[in-house]
Amino acid sequence: MQFLFAMRVKHDATPVTNEQRAMEVAYVKEKYATDTIRQIWTRADLPGACLLIEAADESAARATVEALPLMLAGKLEIQMLVPLLPYRGFAVAGQ
Repeated sequence: MQFLFAMRVKHDATPVTNEQRAMEVAYVKEKYATDTIRQIWTRADLPGACLLIEAADESAARATVEALPLMLAGKLEIQMLVPLLPYRGFAVAGQ
């Protein structure tokens, strides 16, 4: 199952250090390589990111997001979580 997370930088967060950014990039690359993080975008409306997560259930998806180094450092917060289902319009009629 897939889950869409919208996250933003907390208003009171201190600036991200180069070390924290490098750790975040390494974690995302690792999860992307294992098909856990399917897509990631930088938000255009405010500081933050959106991630498309592949996981067995919401708990596993949350665990992936909560293990992001910037989440662990208290710099990000989940603004929205949307569980996604396949689009039914592509199914063959009657099946």
